[in-house]
Amino acid sequence: MANQENRCSQDGLVAVFCTAYYAAFAPLRRPSGVIPLNSLPPFAESLFLRTCELACLLAQDAGAAGDAAPEMSPVQRILNSPFLLGGGLLALFYIMVLLPEKRKKQQAAEKLSQLKKNQRVITIGGIHGVIVSAPADSDVVTIRTDESGSNRLKVNRSAIATVLSDDKAEAKKEKEADSK
Repeated sequence: MANQENRCSQDGLVAVFCTAYYAAFAPLRRPSGVIPLNSLPPFAESLFLRTCELACLLAQDAGAAGDAAPEMSPVQRILNSPFLLGGGLLALFYIMVLLPEKRKKQQAAEKLSQLKKNQRVITIGGIHGVIVSAPADSDVVTIRTDESGSNRLKVNRSAIATVLSDDKAEAKKEKEADSK
């Protein structure tokens, strides 16, 4: 054990491991400084000894490699920074998730603001209807649900899930686009 204490006193980091080892087993030591083997669990002493030995080896290896390592340039320091990885992941999340969602919400809000009379719509509750009135300054839209026009519902603009396009109106737009 004296050899172990001498080996572990070489480096500050390793000293922490060794101090933890000796502090953990200090109550078990006899006045002579020897820990009786029968008072320890079978794996405890070998586990702490192996940890101390590994820490000593790693500290010696790090010391030898640290002396020969060349000085890093400012660009290398920036690229080795963990903040660059975190910032890159945040930027990627913003580009891949938040921007498309923002565009989708803008398009939906624009579509709801352009509601006009006689457009066919489907509400979020699954009700099919035709817009009877859609004042621009109001959040309420009146739709009729039957062909005779006797059943009318007032729904919020936000409750309209889909605006169905008429085949005739779509054909006219395509003809106008082709003629230009």
